[in-house]
Amino acid sequence: MDGARFTAVLARRPDLRIPFPRDFISRLVGETVRAVERRGKYLLATLSSGETLIMHLGMSGSFRVTPGSSAVAAGPHDHVVFQMSSGKTITFNDPRRFGFMTLIE
Repeated sequence: MDGARFTAVLARRPDLRIPFPRDFISRLVGETVRAVERRGKYLLATLSSGETLIMHLGMSGSFRVTPGSSAVAAGPHDHVVFQMSSGKTITFNDPRRFGFMTLIE
């Protein structure tokens, strides 16, 4: 994710534990991830827009990184799919929906 640009984002539902922020997808598409770091149980992705994508896995969440865009055929608990300019697909899977994602300035 670090150094790659979001080329497409698919949110397969309107919320996880909390609703996605306003314009979640349009605020991500086209942005480059400048850095990814961990703070406690949170993953923070600093974006080229100056915003930060905050991600929490909850109790059962996980990320799956796959080459290419063939991974878009998502499973029932694959709630968010990121297509990256690096050619990788990053899929957030959370059967219990205790995780969340939000954007802050």
